[in-house]
Amino acid sequence: MMKPNFYNLVIVSPGDPRILKFHISRRVIMILIVAFLVSFLVTVAVGYTISRLESRSSEGARLLRTENQTLQVENKNAMIRNQKLQAQLDDIEKRSERVTTLLESD
Repeated sequence: MMKPNFYNLVIVSPGDPRILKFHISRRVIMILIVAFLVSFLVTVAVGYTISRLESRSSEGARLLRTENQTLQVENKNAMIRNQKLQAQLDDIEKRSERVTTLLESD
């Protein structure tokens, strides 16, 4: 028994009286199979690459959040130190004024 060199694809629509006939050769079938496999492999490769890039970017975002939190804590600590230094400076200025007034009164 010989293998057929081409196949017929017949499409019949229930609402349309026309009949569509396609003659498909073995070569066309092989080309379609190869095209499907290539497109599938490209899709898998792109999906794998994108997922790796997303994991890298999510790791980078996590590192940025951690660094941001650290900088916020350092900023708050610096503000508290500034407030303490300002209070000490105010106290020293008051003492300096007292010493000045005491020296002037003598």
